[in-house]
Amino acid sequence: MVVAMGCYVLETDVTTLSVRLCAFAQLTQHPAGFHLIFRPEVKAEIPPKGIVKTVKECRATNGKSVFKRLKGKCRLRP
Repeated sequence: MVVAMGCYVLETDVTTLSVRLCAFAQLTQHPAGFHLIFRPEVKAEIPPKGIVKTVKECRATNGKSVFKRLKGKCRLRP
């Protein structure tokens, strides 16, 4: 299966894609879930930076931990 995501194209099977999308929805806890990637309400900046920015803003607004950069990788701040 080929999925076009903005200017990115992913080649993957349906099961792998489903698992990754569910993981994204659980990790971000954004109300839009994986629709944030494919059908954002407001056109964000170019993905993935725009998606990360939207998730950070949503989590901060709701009093949840946000991401921080640590040695080139992102992780949740405790």
